[in-house]
Amino acid sequence: MFLIKGESMTKNDFLSAIQYSEQALAVYRAQSVPKEVYLAAKTEYYHDEDAFLARIKQEKGEEYYSALLFYFTDFAYDLYERYLEMGFSEEEYLATFYDLKIWNEMCMLETGICGLRETHWLTSHLHAGIVRLGRLQFQPDTLEEDVSFQGETLKAGQRVLNVHIPFGGALTQSEVENSFRLAAEHFGEGSYLHLESWLLDPTLKDLLPAHSNILAFANRFTLYKTQKESSIERFVFRVVNPDKSAYVANNAFQQKVKAALTEGREFYSGYGVARL
Repeated sequence: MFLIKGESMTKNDFLSAIQYSEQALAVYRAQSVPKEVYLAAKTEYYHDEDAFLARIKQEKGEEYYSALLFYFTDFAYDLYERYLEMGFSEEEYLATFYDLKIWNEMCMLETGICGLRETHWLTSHLHAGIVRLGRLQFQPDTLEEDVSFQGETLKAGQRVLNVHIPFGGALTQSEVENSFRLAAEHFGEGSYLHLESWLLDPTLKDLLPAHSNILAFANRFTLYKTQKESSIERFVFRVVNPDKSAYVANNAFQQKVKAALTEGREFYSGYGVARL
């Protein structure tokens, strides 16, 4: 799906591989700037991201998200060689930046604007700090607090691999196994995995069948903390609506989540650790 065969990649190759919509392509191509302007913006972004974002927001106003689509797309394209030098394949690099398409679609859903708004999240991508390996994404990081795990205490500062689950359909056990295998090859077997996600909400077992892929995935992790959090709405329905009864439920799980929300049920984000 993502692989481009050959030793070099053109900008059009990249845009085709990450599968921007025609509207996103039009917004991107309408914002071409002189090379010196682009390089100055790139230098500013990597020197002081907050200053870069503040300047673009002030200059572009309502076109802020669209301007970020242009700059972030080109910043991502410039990281091609960096990802290869880090030992990742062209396919893995392109799969990683398929996130640009995903978050452009989310920006459209949530704001009606064709652009990008997940600046905090995409920082990891634009600093080559995250990679998609198969179905899952992995991000080297450190623990922020002590965690008890399998009879030992992982101290704050312990190196871990944060696991992220991008939008993209079912989370099958075979796909998960493949992603963990690829992660072990890149980062080493025995690496500690860390996950913070609505998927680790222990109350989901009341809404899902025992053979659920979500529960099978969650059971790979040792849960050490939960907190009330509503991100399940964004990831299950793709939008957050204050009127819970307005959610469109197209499958059994969505129907159960919608029913629970309309009844006032609270959901949680869970924190867990595991080992490759």
